[in-house]
Amino acid sequence: MVSNPKPSTVSTMSAMTVTVNKRVNAGMKALAEEVSKKTVIACAAQYGFNEEEALAMLGLTMSEDAVSKPKMTEEQSLPQRKRVPLSPRRRR
Repeated sequence: MVSNPKPSTVSTMSAMTVTVNKRVNAGMKALAEEVSKKTVIACAAQYGFNEEEALAMLGLTMSEDAVSKPKMTEEQSLPQRKRVPLSPRRRR
């Protein structure tokens, strides 16, 4: 017998409330994290910055089952550049 977990309430915008159960909420969170990681990895490959440092800076750590790197065609990719460490932005 499958038990239904207690639903949690997530507010989006001020006039709308969506109620989803914890499993759906956890799945949506995992999906958003995976997409974010893949985006950072693709940008690191394209623009030559350190992906581990960028993921750490954003609070997205690589796990044991690391996300696979997205595949790019030769037309999409730029020539590989020297990897440059990220530095914090200076406030003016």
